Order: sequence, then C-alpha cells, then structure tokens
Amino acid sequence: MLILISPTKTLNFVQNISGLAETKPLFFDKSASLVNVIAGMSLAQIKTIFKLSDMLSQKTFNEYQDWSVTDIQNPAIYSYAGTVFDKMNPSQFSLEDMQFAQLHLCIIDGLYGLLRPMDMIKRYRLEMNTKIPLHGFKNLYAFWCDLITSYLQTQLCQSDYIINLASKEYFKAIKFEDLNVLVITPTFAEWSNGVLKTKATYAKQARGLMVAFCIKNQIENPNDLKLFNQEGYEFSETHSNKNNFVFIRKSQ
Repeated sequence: MLILISPTKTLNFVQNISGLAETKPLFFDKSASLVNVIAGMSLAQIKTIFKLSDMLSQKTFNEYQDWSVTDIQNPAIYSYAGTVFDKMNPSQFSLEDMQFAQLHLCIIDGLYGLLRPMDMIKRYRLEMNTKIPLHGFKNLYAFWCDLITSYLQTQLCQSDYIINLASKEYFKAIKFEDLNVLVITPTFAEWSNGVLKTKATYAKQARGLMVAFCIKNQIENPNDLKLFNQEGYEFSETHSNKNNFVFIRKSQ
C-alpha cells in the first residue's frame, strides 16, 4: 500500500523529533538539474513565470541562487505548513508510526519528483503546474512523469494499492494506468440542499486526518479505510465504488 499526497506552497521547517534516520531524495540529481535551470533565470523571469509578488519573487530568487551552497535542510514531513499537514500532525507520530510512513507515504513534488517523509529538502518554491522553460520537456509533468511512474512500478506489485490523497494538480503527474494496481481516491463530502458537495477546506482537513489514520493504524487492507470516522465523517457504501471511497460528513 502506498499513500500519495501533495506538498504545500508554504514551508515551515520543524526539527526532526522522530528518531528515524534521515534520507536523501530519490531523484536528487534530477532535482539539481532543475535547480540549475531556475537559478539561471532573472528576478523578472521568476516574478513572471512563478506569478509572485515582488517580495516572494526576491525570496524565491535568493533561494535558488543559494540552493547549491546552503546546508540548511529538513525532513520533508516536518517541512510543510498547510491544512493537510496540520491535520496530519506528524509531530505526534511515534517512531513506529514514522517507520511505517517512510515505507508507505510519498509526497508528489514539483522540484523533487517524489519525496519520502525523511528525505531531506532545502527551502524552495515550485508548483507542479509552473511553466518553466525546460529543454526537451513540455512542462514539469513531462519532466517527472516517466521517472516517478517507473519508480512506483518497481515498488508496487499487482496485489498492492494506492490511496490517492493528492490534489488533481499533482495526481496527474503519474501514469497510473501503467501501474496496474488499484487506485482508491477518498472523497469527502456533505449534504447541502439535498446534494452531496465537497467543500475544499473540510476536504483538505479530512485528507490530513485520513493520512494520520492510515499511518497510526498501519492500514494494509483497503477495506479498513472504510473505518475512518473522524470529525463526523462516515463511509457511504451507496455512493462509493472500488476506486472512489465516499465519506459523508454529518452536519455540524
């Protein structure tokens, strides 16, 4: 089983408290080549291509200029600040939780391709849909897709399955049809005027809670996902199928 999630724009490095050994990103050399491209951009190009304010443009420009020389690094799982990671709350994971996460959790990323929880990262900003000029590649999806998919092919067998908790922006960076495994995408919704609707904020919170649920309970059987019932959610057999597990939130 493998859980896939997305990174966040905001980084907030928090000290490694897991006791687990730190690891090097799987595709570090590929990331370094990407950094070289971005480091060659002007401040004006960074602002235009990344669509940033003057302040964020300067910050991003400086991070890429200093990327090869800075020694400030942090484990990926403790580096992102956002709703999903806040609700996941990895600072509360035990050593056993982190050992399970290291084997079963991956972050799909624009700069690093695929990150395991203890992979060490530097400060950066790069969304998967950023249209940076790449020699020989149409975009970052083309840059990463074959490499990530090939890696997953070596890690997964036909009896495995993927829990897709990543956003659509990052989910499409992988050729899932080439993996020949079951992909389950949990959907979190609630009733509104007789119609099931997904509210973005609540859905993000639920994705983070679902990640923590899987890790703390060491979920191996996909049917055990149906036991998730935090913050008013209940699995709906009626609205679900083998690829889409629907959890409906009770009105608060």
